[in-house]
Amino acid sequence: MKIGIVILAHDGLQSICTGVGVVVNSVVESFPKIIGKINIRNKVNLICLSPYLEKKSEDYDPEITAITKKNCTNSGGFFEQIKTLYGGKTQSSNWGNYYQWKYSSKVFSKKIKEISKKYDKLIVLSNDTIFASVGRYLKNKKNIIFIWIPHSLGTLFKNEDSNKKRISLEKKAVRNINTSDNQFIGYIGETIKKELIMSYSSKNDKLIPLINGIYSESIRYMFNKKNQSFLANNIPKNKKLILSFGRAVVQKGYDILIPAMKTFLEKNQNYHLVLLMPEETSNNEYLNQIYEQLYEIPKDRYTQIKKFDKKLPYNLLKYQLLDSIIFPSRFEGNSITLLESFYFSNKSVKIFCSDIPQFKEQLQNLDITSFFELNSNNLYKILNRYKNKCICRRKCNIQLIVDTYSNLLSNFII
Repeated sequence: MKIGIVILAHDGLQSICTGVGVVVNSVVESFPKIIGKINIRNKVNLICLSPYLEKKSEDYDPEITAITKKNCTNSGGFFEQIKTLYGGKTQSSNWGNYYQWKYSSKVFSKKIKEISKKYDKLIVLSNDTIFASVGRYLKNKKNIIFIWIPHSLGTLFKNEDSNKKRISLEKKAVRNINTSDNQFIGYIGETIKKELIMSYSSKNDKLIPLINGIYSESIRYMFNKKNQSFLANNIPKNKKLILSFGRAVVQKGYDILIPAMKTFLEKNQNYHLVLLMPEETSNNEYLNQIYEQLYEIPKDRYTQIKKFDKKLPYNLLKYQLLDSIIFPSRFEGNSITLLESFYFSNKSVKIFCSDIPQFKEQLQNLDITSFFELNSNNLYKILNRYKNKCICRRKCNIQLIVDTYSNLLSNFII
């Protein structure tokens, strides 16, 4: 039997700018280990399809692209870029909008149909809203198993992408899956699962767990001389570090964080703030807002990093003077940065999280008392309360991506 696995993603195959990209890259990078855990005699081909991204784009990552090409080729598969509506100048334009999502689903499904002619069984892992509608075009293809993986949902993510058109598109995708054989939804966390049932009327038997996890052996998680040198030259060596990291977008709550940190840093001279807040997917209105806030903090009291570096988070999490990490998010799917923080940082590092359901779900099995109600005043209070205390959290049982995807694929391959 000839078996193929197709991964559709706008990020993570040739760029890595978002949490979706981190998950997708983790699956591709660990693919040999995933297949190695499945007791199967047949060779399984990996095929990765992504919107075309210009090599001269600032978002293009040759190292990530090389990993994708290598693991596809070594498995007997291939990596291909497909041109979409907006030219491939940035990863953000590849994500696009409602029109990009409709168009991309249509042209990528056409490619999948061509590929399926050469396979007895094709398993399609379709990542996020941009590829939500692919299943609609594969409805009568008996040798194709289609799994849509929403890393975000229009009803949960209250940002510029969340509108009636997006929600309508996602709901139509769910209705199609509900009435189609061999089509499913992979949920990345319990909060999204509940939302799919309550707001999108997904059938329970169509939902399968694809909980976000870590690939701890990734090239992203290693000490890097360039990063070490950057930290040595840009961070004080005699102050405790407070870190917040994630994209510079409304979702991540920097406009809540910065006013709290202004007050805290004024009263605590032995702390320094590090903001790893890449702007590749930011909009100017929000950037202007948080820059106005940052203007009120002396420049020697914080270090701002504007561009995503896939290896820098690990080096920061392992930094000797790291004292605290703050996650002031307004909403999340299933936070990779939070998983990385718990997995890699020293257990004495304090982690403060907004009290949103997604964070509480991820941390439900931990003895942790560092949730705060989502406003600047409450964040300041909890920082002040614990500044001279050690929470000493337990190491938590972090889901590993190899286990997640080997369990999924074994159900469909064997």
